Amino acid sequence: MLTGQRDVELAIRAINEGDVHRYLPKPADFSTVCEAISSGLEKRKKMIKETEVATEADAMRKEMHSLPYMVGRLRSLSMEGGRFMVRAMGLYLIGSLGFFLCGFCVVCALYLIKTVMGVDFLELNLEQLVGNFHDWAVGLAMK
Repeated sequence: MLTGQRDVELAIRAINEGDVHRYLPKPADFSTVCEAISSGLEKRKKMIKETEVATEADAMRKEMHSLPYMVGRLRSLSMEGGRFMVRAMGLYLIGSLGFFLCGFCVVCALYLIKTVMGVDFLELNLEQLVGNFHDWAVGLAMK
């Protein structure tokens, strides 16, 4: 705003009621006026860009809430859920197979220990188990 009025109240009212970028009292220096015009143009460009971005954001928001978008999103989520379930079932089966093999190995090891050492783990308490194992290990070492 460039004014020749000396009335400050009128200038203040104009600033408060309008969209004034800068107040320049007369006489204004040429370089000051040029700088004010340049910064005003930059401010205007920035406002236009912000308006464009806001308009784009509104359009994207509307598109996101449209039925085709929601159907596509639900479809992709269901596909992701299905892939997750397939992976989970695969891990479950691998884990189950692993536990089965571990259990089978333990049963085989207990059978071999009972056959070779004559020790039945199901009938022994811990003290007898340690004693028998010690005797067996010492017997192997002495041979």
